[in-house]
Amino acid sequence: ILVAGSINLNQSGKSFYVARHNPDGSLDTTFSTDGIATMTWSQRSAVAYDIALDSLGRIVVVGECGNDICAGRFLSNGEPDPSIITCCIPAGGWTYSTGFSRLSGARAVEIL
Repeated sequence: ILVAGSINLNQSGKSFYVARHNPDGSLDTTFSTDGIATMTWSQRSAVAYDIALDSLGRIVVVGECGNDICAGRFLSNGEPDPSIITCCIPAGGWTYSTGFSRLSGARAVEIL
């Protein structure tokens, strides 16, 4: 069971928060040693809006950093994947929906 959200870790603002739970609801301590992983962008407040699991078991989270789009990927063990930590893609406006489709206009985010 994966849960994504945002958490205040310090005075610079919010960070992405991903928790992995066991079927009984307890935190999975094999994920980031305590069941909780975070991702922070320097001087940006990040709010997670959506989460997905890719075919390799990596966790993809997308959201908002200020008025921009940010996306990050965690490895299956909860460590941030350094190959995909993206911040500050100009959004040009947000619309609320699900399934990684939060952009208005003809823009898209694709993480491979």
